[in-house]
This record gives sequence, C-alpha cells and structure tokens, in this order.
Amino acid sequence: MTPQEMTTLCRLVSLDRNAQQIAEDILLPGFDRLFVELTDLREAIDQIILGKAAEHRSTVGQRASRVGDLTADPKLRKMCSQVIGSNKISAVYPIGHCWKISRIALSYLEYAISDNGVPYFSVLKHYVDQGGLLKLIWGELRQEYLQTALQIGPLYVDLSNDTVDIHKPKTMWSSLNDSGFQNLSSFQVYAGLTQTYQGYDVYLNTCFPELACVCPLLVSKMSAPDNIGFSRNLFMAGMAMEKNWQPIEHLFENPQTNGQLINSVDVADFPDFLPDLIRKSQHADLLVFNESGNVEPAMAAIHRLKKLSEKQQLQQFNRRWHLTHFLNWRLSSLEQIELTA
Repeated sequence: MTPQEMTTLCRLVSLDRNAQQIAEDILLPGFDRLFVELTDLREAIDQIILGKAAEHRSTVGQRASRVGDLTADPKLRKMCSQVIGSNKISAVYPIGHCWKISRIALSYLEYAISDNGVPYFSVLKHYVDQGGLLKLIWGELRQEYLQTALQIGPLYVDLSNDTVDIHKPKTMWSSLNDSGFQNLSSFQVYAGLTQTYQGYDVYLNTCFPELACVCPLLVSKMSAPDNIGFSRNLFMAGMAMEKNWQPIEHLFENPQTNGQLINSVDVADFPDFLPDLIRKSQHADLLVFNESGNVEPAMAAIHRLKKLSEKQQLQQFNRRWHLTHFLNWRLSSLEQIELTA
C-alpha cells in the first residue's frame, strides 16, 4: 500500500446532498438495529481473539445466537488471525488495539454485505448497495486522541471505544458533526497528540536528514527515555506527499507543538553501536548523521526529493521507509503503534 493509498483509505469524507439523502432514506431509519448487530460483531471479535467466550456475557437470546454464528464464521476467524498475527495478546486487551479491531470489523462488514450469505447487516447492505459510504477513518478526536473508527455515511461509529479506557462501553456512535473527529492536517498536531495521548517524548529528526521525508519525528517512551526510534505513520507520510512535502517543510520551519519547541536529539541519546551500524550498512548514503541539530540538511534533502518525478519519489520513499523499519528494530524495542497497513 502506498502512502497516498493509506491516506485515502483513512480520510474522513464529506457527503454531498445526494449522499446525505441516501443516508436519511435508508441508513438512519434502521440504524438502531444495525448498531446492535455491530456491537455483537465486536463481541464476536473479542471472543475469537481471546480464544474463549467472554466470562460475563452481555448477550442473550437472539443476540447470543448471532454472536455465536459470527464467532464460528471461518472468515471472521481468519481475518482476526491475519490482523493480530502471531503476537501474544496481552492481559490488558483490548487496550491499544483500536486500529486492529476496527480493521477486522471493516474487513468483515465488507465481506458480509457482498452477497456472501451472511444473514446479518441487511440495513448496511441495502445502504451501501444504493451508493452509501462505509469506510475506515483515522485522525484526531476532540484534540485529545489519535482515533480509529468507521464512517458510515454521516455517522461516526466506534467499535473499539474501550481500547483506551476498558470501563467504557465497547461501542458507541454519534453524528460526525457531534463527534469532534477531524482529519489530521499537520505534523505539529500529530506530534502533540503523540505526546499527550500516546505518552511519547517527541523530537525533530535533524539527525538523519535523508530520512526526514519519511519520518520527520523521532520518539522515545516517557517511561524509557533511552529507547529512541522513528515515528512511522503511513497516513501522515501520504498526506505530506499529496501536498508536495510542504507539511514536513512547515514542521522544520516551525517545530512547535502544544506551545513548546520540538527539540532535536543529541547524538548521546543513541546507542553506542550506532556508528558501527551506519558504517556497515548497505544504505550508508541515507544514514549520513547530522550532529549539529540544524534543520538545513533535512530541508535540503526534502528539496532534492521534490525535484524528482512522482514515480522516483515513491521509489525513494519506499527505500527509506523499509530502512526506518530496520532501524527501529535495531535501535529500540518501541511498541508505538505504527500506522502502516
């Protein structure tokens, strides 16, 4: 998936008058029933991921039967396995699993409404068949959170509402106008929420100028400040590419968030083996290290990238993107959620 494809995939979409009318005629009258089905889908996802039925079942009768059917569906089970992978589920699940739960839910809903014999979600199927909108969205919520949810026409539907506070209801919905959700439009806002919401110290990536177009920010966990790595977010990278890298240039020209300056990283903050790692790397041309803290080398690298064709820019981006993944593996054990695919 290219950066631009990720940005398009996760961007909130405004509805025109015709799309709004379709929602009013088809979606809204039956949404209460649909929302119950969506809540049962979340319950089924939980049971599959945890490998057992929930100890405190909140579903009875018809709903229990529906949860059972969904839990037993091989397609949903396969989707859960593909998204979760071989990673061990922590004892604090669903904390931190907002992105994964939402991806599973969307994938299954797209499957279920595509004439695959799933006997649920008929309101959603009729709505989408008539041109209604169903998509994933990722952005900022009320200037407090980095949030993943579903956009169903004019509605904001969160099927992972308890992934920050486990005491909240698992699912919730509101109109998009009332939700406080909006697309991220700057790295300054992203940096601020990475600090306040995700609990990371954020630094300007002046150290690796050639990688600034991919990851203009470095992060370290506040509880482990020696553990530093690249903040990798494909949505933000795609947003920058769409705007000819201007959001990253603006970040380096005005590196402030929450009213405070975003500092550069000192070379002493990196592991002692970094010089040896750079010397032995096959990508030494991309790992020229800038100890000065000045932004000019990064700005110069971005300007060189802007002179290339779109195809060449994507090739250069991919090379740098894979390198930052490798460097994160070597430099840190960060568990920051990477919005990558």
